Amino acid sequence: MGHVMNWAVKNKTTVNLLKKCFAFHRLNVSHDLLPPVMLNVGRVAVAKLLGVYLRHDLNFSQHVESIVATCNQRLHLLAQLKKQGLGISVTDSVFKAIVLNEISYALPVFF
Repeated sequence: MGHVMNWAVKNKTTVNLLKKCFAFHRLNVSHDLLPPVMLNVGRVAVAKLLGVYLRHDLNFSQHVESIVATCNQRLHLLAQLKKQGLGISVTDSVFKAIVLNEISYALPVFF
């Protein structure tokens, strides 16, 4: 953690120590091994990092559920646009922009 604090000072930024930190580590790690600045950092089961939900056990089910919910909302919007009589080329472009983009974002994470 010391290198993070040094980097923050060097780059004239601050580190919010009140926020929780998400880290993959063994559950049996003693608090004696942690630097003093990290003693108040709590563990979380799920964290959202760059739009991707990460679980402590590397299970992506919550991320997939989030994407499905978002895509359902956007597909409803697409259906409403189609009801208004927009052409296929417009709806195809909208699909690629708001639905396909959501599905394909962070796809390499799963592999």
